[in-house]
Amino acid sequence: MLCLLEKDDEGQLSEDIEYPISGEQDQNVVKLSSRNAAQELIARFLLKEDEISSSNDSGKTNILEEISTNSHKKHPLVLSEKVQKLDEIKSTTSDDQEEAKALLLVCDVCIEPICSSDDLQYYACAECGYFVHLTCSKLPPELHIPKHPQHPFSLTCKPSAVGRFICRACRWWTNANYYQCKPCELSICIKCVSASMMTSSVKHNGHKKHHLTQFQSSDPIICTACGLQRSSFGFACEDCHFYVCYVCALLPPTTTQRWDKHPLLLIYPPYFEHPEEFYCVLCETEINPNCWMYHCHECDYSLHPLCVPQIGRFRHTKYGRSLNVNNHSHPLTHVPEAKYKSFCGSCNNKRLDWKPAYECES
Repeated sequence: MLCLLEKDDEGQLSEDIEYPISGEQDQNVVKLSSRNAAQELIARFLLKEDEISSSNDSGKTNILEEISTNSHKKHPLVLSEKVQKLDEIKSTTSDDQEEAKALLLVCDVCIEPICSSDDLQYYACAECGYFVHLTCSKLPPELHIPKHPQHPFSLTCKPSAVGRFICRACRWWTNANYYQCKPCELSICIKCVSASMMTSSVKHNGHKKHHLTQFQSSDPIICTACGLQRSSFGFACEDCHFYVCYVCALLPPTTTQRWDKHPLLLIYPPYFEHPEEFYCVLCETEINPNCWMYHCHECDYSLHPLCVPQIGRFRHTKYGRSLNVNNHSHPLTHVPEAKYKSFCGSCNNKRLDWKPAYECES
């Protein structure tokens, strides 16, 4: 079949014809990509469908001014109403601003930023730098997940600052809170649980022909977005053999890079009028032209999504937490990059250059 191809508003080659989809205006359709995709998915299983549209409006009337949580028992969390904008960071040098932005106001429950105009309220312990989305503060302590009906899942967090585990759905290491089935030793992060609990269909800009629905397979699948073999959970258009894992489905539509003032746009194949092959400027390897990538149209360079620090390095782990160890007198801080020519103080002086590590600031 002949496709008519035309340059769209983002300067990429895409299918200009969007096939009519029944019920597209239905409130029961989640539109991706979105900056607040994780929070929208969490709201989907927390709220009734008729409450979703008003969840960020005047419906927030019975919000407690102060709460206590099992994941942060040191101090109560206080309701805060002013979100510090990312562009207000002035105390750091230009080289460090990207890391500072990624560390700023990240929800400790889901490890997603609190940075948009929709997040006008959140809970915070300023003393500990602990923040929680309003939606994440309402997560039920126990949950029955349809894809695993054998046992209920309990909301859990690891008490130590290390606190990392592998999510069985997205297969990423993370220090977020999670739901756990103890009898089956099954742990799933908040974002994947929210996605798995959805009953809505998904309209994604990466596949405009049809809506996507959830799928679960006994075998791993090849994600259309990243080209990698992923877990058997995700969204799919079975008619087109289009599969996208939860991680790629929740990629934000835009992001930034430390040395570039322009926004990086998430773009999808096929691409328009690009005479050269795509290379990631960070890892310096070729990008599969059939996969999604971030691209700066002004400067004409591209990046693998997971090479962008706040997508790959910061999106699953919250850095800045402190850890006390028996063989050191000061607390250690979890940092995304150890300094150049730094060595591990515990395992035979292993080099830690630019790797995540725990650092003694003193």
